[in-house]
Amino acid sequence: MTAPTINGTRYPQPVETLLPAARDLPLPAGQQFPSRNRLMREFRIGAAKADDLLARLKAEHADRTRAETLRTMIVRGALSTATARAGGGPTSG
Repeated sequence: MTAPTINGTRYPQPVETLLPAARDLPLPAGQQFPSRNRLMREFRIGAAKADDLLARLKAEHADRTRAETLRTMIVRGALSTATARAGGGPTSG
């Protein structure tokens, strides 16, 4: 079995190189991430590398979702209110 030709090379690619291609994979409706088996098949990689790639995709998604949630809370003013209630706001004297 040969490695896929990404970036013009036939040698096995590091996960960092495969990550952009994995992000661009078309997914069926309702699916957020490609399956481990699909990553293994598409990129001709082993289970360990597919697991690492999938974990990085999920971590990026979690970070992006967390940032969007915080941004929404700040825009609505919910975060500043929650911080003040928790005692994290400015204190007087």
